[in-house]
Amino acid sequence: MASSNQLSFIEGYAGAGKTTVMRGMKEIWEASGFKVYGLAPTGRATDNLADCGIRSQTVDRFLRSYEHGQNQLSSKSVLVLDEAGMVSSKNFTALIGVTKELGVKLVACGDRGQLSPVEAGAPFRLSINEIGKADLTTVLRQKVPWQSQATSLFGEGKTEDALRLYGDHGRIKFVEESLPLNVVEQYNLSRRITGNIAHEMNQDIERAKDNKVLGGEELTFKKHHDYALFIDWKNTRDACTKEIFLNIRTYQPVMKEMGVDGVDFCNKVINHPHKITQDYDKYRLAKALGIDWRIDVTHTCDPRLETKKELMSDWFKSTQDHPDAKQAMMAYSNKDVLHLNMMARQLKKESGEIGKEEFTYIIERNANGALGEELGNRKTLLEERTFSKGDQIVFTENNTGLGVRNGTLGQITSLDKSKITATFKEEGLEKEVSFAPNLYKRFDNGWALTIHKNQGATVDLSFTLASFEQFRNLSYVSMTRHEKDAKLYGSDFDFYREEKIYDRLGRHQDKLSSLDYLSPEDSEKLLRSEREQLNKTFEAVGRKLDAVGYVGGRAWGQVCDKFLGRTPESNLIRVDYEALHYHKTEATRADEVLRGVKYDDSILPRDVIPKVTAEASDAKETQKKPDPKVEEAAPVTPSKVAPKEAHQAQAKQVPPTPPVETVVHTAPEVKEKQETAGLQKEQTIVIEAPRKQQRPRKQQKQQRPRKQKLPTQDFQKFVRDVESSIRIEDLAKDILGAQNLNTSLSNSSQLRFGRNGSLSVELKG
Repeated sequence: MASSNQLSFIEGYAGAGKTTVMRGMKEIWEASGFKVYGLAPTGRATDNLADCGIRSQTVDRFLRSYEHGQNQLSSKSVLVLDEAGMVSSKNFTALIGVTKELGVKLVACGDRGQLSPVEAGAPFRLSINEIGKADLTTVLRQKVPWQSQATSLFGEGKTEDALRLYGDHGRIKFVEESLPLNVVEQYNLSRRITGNIAHEMNQDIERAKDNKVLGGEELTFKKHHDYALFIDWKNTRDACTKEIFLNIRTYQPVMKEMGVDGVDFCNKVINHPHKITQDYDKYRLAKALGIDWRIDVTHTCDPRLETKKELMSDWFKSTQDHPDAKQAMMAYSNKDVLHLNMMARQLKKESGEIGKEEFTYIIERNANGALGEELGNRKTLLEERTFSKGDQIVFTENNTGLGVRNGTLGQITSLDKSKITATFKEEGLEKEVSFAPNLYKRFDNGWALTIHKNQGATVDLSFTLASFEQFRNLSYVSMTRHEKDAKLYGSDFDFYREEKIYDRLGRHQDKLSSLDYLSPEDSEKLLRSEREQLNKTFEAVGRKLDAVGYVGGRAWGQVCDKFLGRTPESNLIRVDYEALHYHKTEATRADEVLRGVKYDDSILPRDVIPKVTAEASDAKETQKKPDPKVEEAAPVTPSKVAPKEAHQAQAKQVPPTPPVETVVHTAPEVKEKQETAGLQKEQTIVIEAPRKQQRPRKQQKQQRPRKQKLPTQDFQKFVRDVESSIRIEDLAKDILGAQNLNTSLSNSSQLRFGRNGSLSVELKG
């Protein structure tokens, strides 16, 4: 970091002191005459750098300011990027570009094992693999030895072992849930759990197939140790299906309210073990029952209601016992976070810690999460939230005017219908902010937050709600935010065996790059092959573009000649003598193929272009092809002639295929004489053939005439005729492909082809 390298990387476990190192490096850099600026992917992460005295902002805000010309960096500046593992490829590439252009030093700190970017790519991991890094492996955040050991195991990717340490020390609670009384909710819940168990069983069977190859025992669905549990939940689902179907009018409104998929429900009715109904398909049955609505399918149920109550009770007691400690509740989904906040407000209100007077506001939140926002597909929902004096509030969007960031936590000091005032800490100082909730709607209750929003945060005590959808990186983040203690709560509906919580929360879901599937040698070989192919492609396209340019000039000349009403001048194709002397050029090959002129391999004499006279050509054609004589044939009666003889007689009546006439540009006088001669010849020939009669295929092949040779003329005249028939569109189609050809972009001075006009021809005189 203190070296002269313009780009440095630091990777450290959660709580290994990356922020502390930055505080020390800041003093060293400033003593050397450098100014230090901080960057982070989220507003919550910038608070950590601010605590070190490093003035910080989000990466998005920094890049927008730079694009608008707002820049105060120089070669004597240092950019410190915290939580670099969450930065997308697009933003990371832009930062590298700024570093190179301004000559600043960039120090990126992060952890590959924690959360990945929302957008595509994993640039931090790929960069440290290529450039190298400095490692921080000594955990400083957790003071208890076994918790420090667990954090190190999390950082090494040994999530199951780390979780078992917390389980062995009683920090993981398994809560027994009970079935809800509502039949529709029972159906949704049993449907969900049955699917989860079946999914896990199928994955175990697939893994067992690999073990079987190594000599392991074969595992089937019925032999699985969770099969009995699966059947129990399936029986519950089938009983609920039958009850709802037999009383469909009673349950229909509840089904719609709880987001039951009517078509999926009818499919289970048809496949019911007791054959509730027959002679229906699922779509017709759903329509007949009146449950074929087109709504967002949610299958609303809560598989962890009792677990939330247990977590909430421990959290509230902890806030009473340790009022000055920083405490955090975390969950995977926004739905669980909303429910935890409602429960926390109720307990705080009953204890008198928040005011009894409440105000309800309309807030905005992302309907499709952070992914939709990052990919430009942001959709918002308007929802109601209730607040009181003393409530904890979280700001969910950066706002420069208010001085808040996405993830900033505050405490409400006063509020009314049109104004909210809250205090929050920034750089160790307490600040106050007031805003109108009808103008700034990006805020929410802040007693509980998602795990994603808590990355980069440090608290004293943490309480995490585990869920079936959670993976290793989320487990790593949630179980390493604390300094003193952490607890994890799991539902027996999510984790139907205690062993399953270690298995599910320890599975990886790392974001991979295409380079992860290739070794360095293979990737280098692939890139080398691609470079060779690209060079060949560029050479071929360059030659075709030269041809397009030449033909474009010829086309413009013809347009001008036609516009001015003048006779076009002859254009000569000049062939280099050396090429003609030593090689068979394109002209030579064209002469051999099209005109039948043969060349030997000897050196051709200078200034000699072989020609074939018109008289010789006519004489040759006369010898090979006699004048056709067509006589009027008498009708043939099938009854008087044998079938074979009748077939031959009919074949004689069929005229030969007329020769294909070659278009040749000739003078007007010659053309007029040819047309007159053609009319006279047509008047002397009479062809009578039955319209419906067709020649046999074999006979047609035998009587097909040879191709007519091109009219005799010198080579230069031949080239002029062929050249005038070349169309620029054909060349463009050859380069771009017929499916990409689009001439609607062309204008009077430029011919443009392709969907975006990627190929253009300038029309110049």
